[in-house]
Amino acid sequence: RWIVFDLLGHIYRIPAAGGEAESLTQGSGVAVNFHPRISPDGRRIAFVSDRGGQTNLWVMDADGGNPRAVFTDANVRVFEPAWTPDGDYIIVRRQQLPSGVAPGMPGATGLWMYHRDGGTGIELVGRGQPGASWPAPSRDGRWLYFQVTAGPAPAGGQRDALGGGYQVRRMDLRTG
Repeated sequence: RWIVFDLLGHIYRIPAAGGEAESLTQGSGVAVNFHPRISPDGRRIAFVSDRGGQTNLWVMDADGGNPRAVFTDANVRVFEPAWTPDGDYIIVRRQQLPSGVAPGMPGATGLWMYHRDGGTGIELVGRGQPGASWPAPSRDGRWLYFQVTAGPAPAGGQRDALGGGYQVRRMDLRTG
């Protein structure tokens, strides 16, 4: 019944049939809120917000009420939440911030799964799949599709999409 989107750091919803958009995160102050995803049952919205100090995973009711952090970690950023078909779990691209050992170097990334009520999460796709991003579980919940970057980055950092620089991979969620 709804379409959700982010615009200028806030999350909005609009009836799928059309109408006026309403801000769901206007009360979050200067926080940046983005990547909203409606749960399969339509009752919740997963999103990314920095209202806890770092861009971590949050969930709120479909009307914007009861926002709460699924997890907060000042050393981790997340992006691109995707609900599992049962609505119990949310898969995100997670990036560890650089440590003091190698300042300026990007941290480890991977795809992680968190229960909608919180917890430590589990790593699904790690360092063996460089640049794993945009998780998309299949409708039956068996497969996880995701994008990876392939091969070394060329000079200038732009990968050739037509030459295989980006690929779609699939993982069996039952067997890993």
